Amino acid sequence: MLYLASTSPRRRSLLESVGIPFTTVEPGEEPRGSGTPVELARLRARAKARGAQITEPGALVLAVDTVVDLDGCELGKPRDRADAAAMLRALSGREHQVHSASCVRRLARDEAVEWLDVSTARVSCSELSEDQIESYLALGEWVGKAGAYGIQGEAGRFMRLRCGEIDTVIGLAISPLRALLSHNSEAGWL
Repeated sequence: MLYLASTSPRRRSLLESVGIPFTTVEPGEEPRGSGTPVELARLRARAKARGAQITEPGALVLAVDTVVDLDGCELGKPRDRADAAAMLRALSGREHQVHSASCVRRLARDEAVEWLDVSTARVSCSELSEDQIESYLALGEWVGKAGAYGIQGEAGRFMRLRCGEIDTVIGLAISPLRALLSHNSEAGWL
């Protein structure tokens, strides 16, 4: 059984769309830390997986953290509308990266085995006018989204995937997860 340690409806939807069966559970707490955006994504994905309250031997726990990286600085989830506007202004007319770290943890009697992967995509944002920013903010899509946007929604009008996979930007890199589940099922790890 795969347990998704996430409250994200986007991650649930991605797993459902590719037919991977799962049950959702509360993730562990996100630790505060410092480091590069990639290091922070890894740290948080691992902490979410380790903190999920699953004790069933052999269970698999999947936890994910997605980070928007603008010039080596993390753009997290905006605190409020003004913070979201500032993020969109910073992204306007520029390229940035999105890192999605996935941690799969297999529980055993004596120990746990972990697999950690980070997928990265490059995204460009069109030049945005203040009116465009305000129109997007009025939709409310920015709430709870790293970098204040969801590329799968109305932000797809001004955000363009340049390199990588769209699911990485949405919040869960499916291709490496499928490869892990397939390969390790055959090898007996899962």
